[in-house]
Amino acid sequence: MSHPRRKIADLPLVISDGKLKDSLSDAPNILEIEMYYNIGGTNCFTHKREERGIYISVSPMRISGGFRTFSAFSGMKSNVMALKRFSKKALADAQVDRYLFSQMVNAVLAKNHVNLTPEGNEKFKELLLDMPVSESQVA
Repeated sequence: MSHPRRKIADLPLVISDGKLKDSLSDAPNILEIEMYYNIGGTNCFTHKREERGIYISVSPMRISGGFRTFSAFSGMKSNVMALKRFSKKALADAQVDRYLFSQMVNAVLAKNHVNLTPEGNEKFKELLLDMPVSESQVA
């Protein structure tokens, strides 16, 4: 059974040198950010144990011709809320710390040699303003 995902944003990308991605290229053209429930257990790709709960995922994707494609291990995910079982309300109410979110987005951009477009950068700033700041970041 697949649990619902909560789309946070699709941010447009450009190559790090500033040129727009070629439509024939396999390079990513959006940064997909979403939250989802993970049932936990051992990850069959990394062989690491994952906690059950709500995760945030930041992944570069290529949208072309109605298809979404991505490369394995090009994105990041982080557990933002531990849960014993899935809850629609928990998924709807889950929030990501501003600092964690910013670090994840910047790490994925650097890892994949891409940047946000000016429009994507504005959306990113708006998202940051809506996110809570952890107590450790306030002091």
